[in-house]
Amino acid sequence: MWATIGHLACQRVFGICDVAGEPGAETTPFTNAAYNCPGDDDLENFLDAAKLVEALESTFALVERVLATWTLDDLAVEIRHPEWEGDWNETRGFTLSRMYAHDVHHCGEVNEILSVAGLELIDLWN
Repeated sequence: MWATIGHLACQRVFGICDVAGEPGAETTPFTNAAYNCPGDDDLENFLDAAKLVEALESTFALVERVLATWTLDDLAVEIRHPEWEGDWNETRGFTLSRMYAHDVHHCGEVNEILSVAGLELIDLWN
């Protein structure tokens, strides 16, 4: 479960900083999100509860900042990365939508684990 939650948080940094080019990766535990995320590239460095809380809080601060500062026009700005496979091309709004869907997907996976253990589930709506 730690790898799933760490991956979820790290991918926020990847989307906001590496894809969209926003600053702030250095305020998170994932300063190299494009190449070193828990659950993807790193299964050796265990993230305990305190590290996961730090990861979630610091990466959500990035999300909160772009939600507070990007305008509707900013959401339509195209992001291009011709150096990436497939000539990456999407809008900032699509990047945010994909990050939200990614978070929800992994929350569902975590809820499966919590359910099997008889623990309280994540309630995204409250």
